[in-house]
Amino acid sequence: ILANITSAEQVTYESLKRLMALANTRLRYRMKNGAFVSYSTPKPEIKVKANGIIEVARSKETSYSRRMIQECMIIANEVSAKFASERGILIPFRATMGGLGGGSGVIVDQPSDEDIENTINMITNPTESQLVAQIINNHESYKPVFGACVTQTASWHNGIGVSAYTQATSPIRRYSDLLVHYQLKAGIRGDAPPLSWEDMEQLLANLESTSKLVGSLQRKSERFWLFKYFQENMKQDKQYKALVLETKTD
Repeated sequence: ILANITSAEQVTYESLKRLMALANTRLRYRMKNGAFVSYSTPKPEIKVKANGIIEVARSKETSYSRRMIQECMIIANEVSAKFASERGILIPFRATMGGLGGGSGVIVDQPSDEDIENTINMITNPTESQLVAQIINNHESYKPVFGACVTQTASWHNGIGVSAYTQATSPIRRYSDLLVHYQLKAGIRGDAPPLSWEDMEQLLANLESTSKLVGSLQRKSERFWLFKYFQENMKQDKQYKALVLETKTD
């Protein structure tokens, strides 16, 4: 609706437009606080059909709805963290090592107003040349978040750009979020927390290792089918365009 307004959707459009403006305001705030935001680097979407045919398409990493939902989820996670912190409810907070102790964190290489506005105004369907320029810019400006950790106290998260953060918005697909729900609901009811910090530490350790294993298997599977697609579809006597961002010598 935001991308293709029609007169029949005017009321809905105006409501979504206001929500989008709020999401952009939040995005500016987080980027000013050092958050790295990328909406343009595409990933291959791989589908293997029952007959063995492999289909590869470019995912759409940039859209109005994706940005809006992402900002709303980050707000919900931040509010959950602040709610728990203010009421002494025991939950696993997410932070980065530089922000432990509740400080404001260290903001390195704060983006310019122009960079922020370029991110906010990024078009949803870039041309090939625009896409290449965006990918290179993201690759060159990317700063990995070191020292991501789980802590008992609300602390600064450099990667997100907020002073308190937890993960609570995906209890269906992420069990650790469900643990946060258990703790929050007990605190709201005035009940004792169902889990001690030792309980959560043990559960989270198992969950994190399993999650990393699943992620590794998924990446290996995607890599296998992508190479299989190249093997079946690329011809030796034909030239192809490629954008090389990194080389390895292993």
